[in-house]
This record gives sequence, C-alpha cells and structure tokens, in this order.
Amino acid sequence: MVPPVRAKSKAGKDAARRNSRAIQAVEDDPGAFGGARIWNDYGDEDPFRVYNEGFVDALEASGTNVSAHSWPGGHEGSYWTKHWPAYQRFYANSLAHCG
Repeated sequence: MVPPVRAKSKAGKDAARRNSRAIQAVEDDPGAFGGARIWNDYGDEDPFRVYNEGFVDALEASGTNVSAHSWPGGHEGSYWTKHWPAYQRFYANSLAHCG
C-alpha cells in the first residue's frame, strides 16, 4: 500500500511522491526489477522512513531480492558516510555475480 505524503517542505513532498510512485510501480509490476539485487537502507530517524518501509514491503511482497536495513540516524550525510563500507560490499558482491 502506498503511504500518504506527509512531508512538509516542497523538497520533502517531491521525494515522498517519487517514493510513492516507486512503490506503486512495484505493486503494479512485481517483476519490475527482474533478478536485480536491491539495497535499501534508512535511518531510524529519517523523515522518509515510512516510504522506505513501504518500498521494502512492496519489494518483498513481489519476491524481489532486497537487502533492507534500518540503522540509527537520520536523512543526512553523516548517516550515509558511516555506511559507505556496507554499500561498497553490497555493490561489489552484486557486480561480481552479474552474468
């Protein structure tokens, strides 16, 4: 189910709409990502967490190979910088298995 847009700023509303469209796209076409491995993470204080959770739920319901993580933090550079090693491991492993 696509969560309602709750963001207050214009940028936040735009991001929420994009995430809502992505959720709807997966619900409309469960094979949208084919066999691609998908990574999704978000901070437990991220104002867009509800959209990430909805996207992950839609991916999991469609049978998509998704690796989802929620860690402490918000929607900010320090959060992403802290997790670069995990991102790099995931993408390096995914690319190594491309056919």
